[in-house]
Amino acid sequence: MAQTQPNQVPNQVPEKIRELGLKAIADALERNDRLVLRYRDIEDALRELVPGDEYYTIESKVYEALVEGALRAPVYIYRLGWKENSENEIVVVSARELRKDELEVLERIDEVDLAGVLMYDEFCTCSYERRCAVVEVMHNLVKLWTGVRADMVVRLLERELSRLSDKTS
Repeated sequence: MAQTQPNQVPNQVPEKIRELGLKAIADALERNDRLVLRYRDIEDALRELVPGDEYYTIESKVYEALVEGALRAPVYIYRLGWKENSENEIVVVSARELRKDELEVLERIDEVDLAGVLMYDEFCTCSYERRCAVVEVMHNLVKLWTGVRADMVVRLLERELSRLSDKTS
C-alpha cells in the first residue's frame, strides 16, 4: 500500500533538510509540470540546490526524511512501490488526501509498469520512455481526481518555504 505523510512528523528532521527536501520537490514539480514524479526528478532538483560533495550527505538525509514521512508540508506526499533507491521510484504530491481506491489504482499501474520495465534492459530507451509515459498517465489521474494543477501545489510549497525562512530569519 502507498505510504503517505500528510502533516505527520514521526521523527524530527533538521529544518535545513526539511527546507531543502520541500524546495527540491517544489522545483521538480515546477520543472516537470506534473503531480507525479520519479524520485530521480527530486534528486536532480536537489543536486542544483546543494553543490559538491555535500550533496550526497544531504540527499541521503532527504531520502530518509521522505521515507520516514518527516517532510511535513501543507500537501500530501505519497510513495509508490518503493523497494530500493532508484530512479523508478514514484512520488505523488497532492493538495488533498487521496482516497484508498485512488491510491490502489496508482499502485496497480505502477506494479504493472515495473513488471514490464524489469523485463527490458535497464538502459533501454524504450523502457525509459514508457516509464515517463506511465508517470504522465498517473499525473493526469491525480489531476483529474483532485482538480489541482502542479503549479497550485508549487505555490502551497512556496508559501510553506517562505514561512520557514521567515521563522529562521
